[in-house]
Amino acid sequence: MGQALPPKLQVLIDNAAAYEAAGDAYNAVKLLKRAAQLAPDRPETYFRLGYIYKCRQEWKPALYYNKKTISLDPSNREAWWNVGLSATALKMWRTAHYVWNKFDAAPAPNMPVSARCGYGGQFELLWVVPLDPARGVIKSIPHPAADRRYGDIILFDGQIIGFNIVQRRKVAVYEERGLFKRSAYQTFSCYLPGAEEKDLLILERICEDAGLGFEVWSNATRVMAPTHSGVLPEYYSTLGLGSPQPGEMSSPQPAGLWVAIAAKSEDEAQKVLDTWQIISLKSHSHWRRHN
Repeated sequence: MGQALPPKLQVLIDNAAAYEAAGDAYNAVKLLKRAAQLAPDRPETYFRLGYIYKCRQEWKPALYYNKKTISLDPSNREAWWNVGLSATALKMWRTAHYVWNKFDAAPAPNMPVSARCGYGGQFELLWVVPLDPARGVIKSIPHPAADRRYGDIILFDGQIIGFNIVQRRKVAVYEERGLFKRSAYQTFSCYLPGAEEKDLLILERICEDAGLGFEVWSNATRVMAPTHSGVLPEYYSTLGLGSPQPGEMSSPQPAGLWVAIAAKSEDEAQKVLDTWQIISLKSHSHWRRHN
């Protein structure tokens, strides 16, 4: 059993934890810094500071406090990971590569994972192809409110926080930790009345051949229902075919599908839809550019 902390230090640690739990990072950091002055050899304090700064995506102090943590406790693997993540965000490649060489459990490159992206009190699971242990390219088309685009390079954490269940297959879910590089793709959407599966496959193939992103937004994994299995939650999509476009949830719609296309220009997106209409003999409506 660990040695009890001095009463004054314990009060600071407890109050900092309460502020952190309440989302008050400013006062949590303030108390933790005072605690670090009282007990400069206590690694746990620096780790909490590093964690808060990581969540706030303030990478310079996150790097500093996590390095301070491992200088006092080299066995703290999460602090090592946070150093690698912070160094990656700051493009300090030598430090990042040094840290990643210590880990062998990182996501395999080119094997898609899910990243949980939060916005407006909700979250969305994005499909991401890892570039390295802390960066990946978005391969789905995020909701416009997420401020993310197809092709963006994002940062993500190293701890698995759940599983995305897709056709009975478990895909690891990681927490998104910010935008690393914005892509040149823009997001467009439209409604396909009466579209069938074969029509969607045709449009998907045309988009793929043109180097554009495609997604059926009516089936997107946005509104999630977690089912707790053991410690980590499992997520299942609750949206079905015929769901209205985000932002128009109260408007009744006829049978059909909302789809999204990621293109570098509106002309590119319109061109694939024109080609699709000729091949499928179907139409589209409610064309919209999002960003």
